[in-house]
Amino acid sequence: MNVKNYPFRIQIKYALLLIILIKLALTNVSSQIITRKCLLPASLNESSGMTTINGAKTFWLHNDSGAKNELIEVDSNCQYLRTIVISNAQNIDWEGITSDPLGNLYIGDFGNNSNSRTDLAIYIIENISTHTLDTITAKKIQFNYANQSQFPPSDALRNFDAEAFFWYNDSLHIFTKNRTIPFTGYTYQYKIPAKEGSYAVFPSDSVITGTGNMNLNWVTDAAISPLQNKMILLSYDKAFIFYDFPGSQFFKGKRKDILFSHLSQKEGICFGTEHELWISEEGGIQGSAPANLYQFSISNIFTDITHFNSNNNIKKQYVLLSKEELKLYLEKEKFDVISNLLGQKIIASEPFSCGIYIARKGKYIYYLTCY
Repeated sequence: MNVKNYPFRIQIKYALLLIILIKLALTNVSSQIITRKCLLPASLNESSGMTTINGAKTFWLHNDSGAKNELIEVDSNCQYLRTIVISNAQNIDWEGITSDPLGNLYIGDFGNNSNSRTDLAIYIIENISTHTLDTITAKKIQFNYANQSQFPPSDALRNFDAEAFFWYNDSLHIFTKNRTIPFTGYTYQYKIPAKEGSYAVFPSDSVITGTGNMNLNWVTDAAISPLQNKMILLSYDKAFIFYDFPGSQFFKGKRKDILFSHLSQKEGICFGTEHELWISEEGGIQGSAPANLYQFSISNIFTDITHFNSNNNIKKQYVLLSKEELKLYLEKEKFDVISNLLGQKIIASEPFSCGIYIARKGKYIYYLTCY
């Protein structure tokens, strides 16, 4: 394409597009189109949290502050399945829901817009998939932020609201929704044992998601991948992915930011598979319009998918590394054979160029991409 042949205004358009693309590349930001899957039932027009316990075959959702104390299950086509009332809970401000590998659910009653609440809670719903009645009794976690001394604090310290959390390694990790004035962009991570009790918690880590417009950078939900090697924070027009982190120090890992193709009040996110994510939204302004369920993939960003070939039981692993990382990886793994796409054998200790390589170790095959 020869841009010089286009009118000046078109040349400007392409120049601006090029600037945007260069900026995205330099800031480790990817643009992502998310697909509208279906319209959530009208009973979920103020949906504020979503999770799955069966790989996105069905989802558990709830509405936010002042709504009924109930969970609603829908399938991946937004078809209503059932409602379960939490008999001993009150929906003061339910803002998040997550699950653990045993199929237990955790409801976060920690919405705190004014930063003045002293009754923060998380409800534990055990073994919900085996429950057949329309009511259930929950266990309860009570907690407070040990670093908060005023209710509410001054404008500059208003970072005690939360809408995001997930289960990881027997603990619940909460991420705050920053309401500071002026907006600092920080979200704080808190860690709470995933069992009944009363806890005072201090922040364990923090990260700046972004500065500028509060509504485009505060955190509205979070999720961790099935292999627990990626975590994601959600906002209205973007998400922040962290990976290659040590233990629960998620912000010590690498980061990629994803810009979505549209802006809406996105309130819930969960992984279906390692690279497939689902997003729910609140409809319109405070539920004034129908809410949607969305689906999107990060397989174009990450290529570390592991699967089994059912025919020969050969395990295939796809790995994306920088040139320096790949060299260390090849030397460490001591593969039986390494070759390029032309079938030429590669010696790990010798100089090589970036590209795609195939390595074998016993019955294991690795597809290595160097960028």
